[in-house]
Amino acid sequence: HLPFPTHAHPTPHEIFHLPLGATQQDIKARYYDLVRAHHPDSPLCRDVPAPERHARFQRITAAYDVLRGR
Repeated sequence: HLPFPTHAHPTPHEIFHLPLGATQQDIKARYYDLVRAHHPDSPLCRDVPAPERHARFQRITAAYDVLRGR
């Protein structure tokens, strides 16, 4: 399980737990891992309050867009 960073403004690479030189294949694979772990409906994060689950998921999606160059 990849923990979500606890500080206020994590970078996309910190959210994804990947180095700066990560490949697009690594980024995509890690995105799927993060979605499984942090999706608001995932049983893995049911102990996290709903608003926080949604905020984390939005930040993961935004980080994925940045890492893909969107």
